[in-house]
Amino acid sequence: MKIKFLYALLIITIIGSIFTKFILANTTWNFLDFTHDIDIYQIGEADSVDAKDDLYIRSSNENINDFVYSSKPVTSKISGYPTSFWKSNWDDQTKIVFDRPVLLGDPVEKKWNGQSVIFASYQTEVTITVNQNKDYKDIRKEQWLDLYAFIPTGIEKQYKRVFVDVLFPDGGSPEILSVFPVNADKDSKDELAFIISWYQRHYDFGGYFYQVFLYDDFKDGIIKPLEDLDKHFDIQDGDISFTKESEGGAIVGPDKVAKFKTEESVKRELKRLGF
Repeated sequence: MKIKFLYALLIITIIGSIFTKFILANTTWNFLDFTHDIDIYQIGEADSVDAKDDLYIRSSNENINDFVYSSKPVTSKISGYPTSFWKSNWDDQTKIVFDRPVLLGDPVEKKWNGQSVIFASYQTEVTITVNQNKDYKDIRKEQWLDLYAFIPTGIEKQYKRVFVDVLFPDGGSPEILSVFPVNADKDSKDELAFIISWYQRHYDFGGYFYQVFLYDDFKDGIIKPLEDLDKHFDIQDGDISFTKESEGGAIVGPDKVAKFKTEESVKRELKRLGF
């Protein structure tokens, strides 16, 4: 009796397997049926500095690098952005994994509206997985850059860490070339400018893209971008050499030279615009 039962179970399993393969072979799969939210993962615990209101004490003998390193965020600021942001930039087949941020380069200390402000950037390696179809996933790694300012609070040796912006790759990873105060509106306080570059290496051109990002002065606890002026300093401003592949080798085409890649050129252009 037991043998007959096991034999019948085996027959049912074989038939079920054949039926399942037939169904799979004749079904159009749509991952939207299974995933409805972008899947955001963070490595490590939640950003505990939020509980401290991002306030940090710099000891008397602590240099800038050590202070900024010890005050680094636990995860990229962008990982806490609302779902609406993710859905407007990525489809719902995307899983994003954040590694821990690392301090990129040396922080700089600049006078900004009468205060000595420390500027730092933290690079986060991000793994992006996109389900293209049921058999293939596109996996890539990118380096995203968070910009921060450490602004004195008025209490001795105390700073508030203020998020400025997050920068994404464009061909290459973003790098900060310069940060400096500028006059970019009609009030009495200085605004802030960052010059960013992206290294480019493609089959038909190579070089660097540049963009100037402008921000309003620090008020109400935040630093807001001046988006209308940002558009004036477009990302396609760059030092680019164009090439075309041919049987005779690479033919160098006309070069493009960036207009705005130095502090002097940015300030000169802002003055021309009436600021």
